[in-house]
Amino acid sequence: MKKIFIFTAFIFFCMTIILNLYAQPQVNSSAKQVSKYIQDLKYGTSGIRCESAETLGEMGSSARESMPVLIDAIKDYGIRNFVIEAMGKIGDPSALDALNYVVKYDKDPKIKKAAGEAIKRIKSKRSKGNFLRSETK
Repeated sequence: MKKIFIFTAFIFFCMTIILNLYAQPQVNSSAKQVSKYIQDLKYGTSGIRCESAETLGEMGSSARESMPVLIDAIKDYGIRNFVIEAMGKIGDPSALDALNYVVKYDKDPKIKKAAGEAIKRIKSKRSKGNFLRSETK
């Protein structure tokens, strides 16, 4: 009976480790990875560029250095939606001018809406950040 308990505990332990490995985000936000995705965003095919923008967005604020490239990529009609979403997820205020321009002048209502949502997300992150800073003073 003791052997069955030990075996069951071992199996449970192994399954827990395996499940935890798969439950963790697969995005590596190291500077090296960010640089790779920036290069893919600049020079990749349309599909690679979409994936790169999406991945940079998933990296969140740790991918801030990609913002100038994302701002430039917003001009590419094939990947704009991915770029706009990434800008919102990264949350860097430097994207606000480009996003406001899209809201004001773009002809595609879906793109305007996505840009508006990204603006709200960035402003929300910024106001939460300001709130947290004022609380710690």
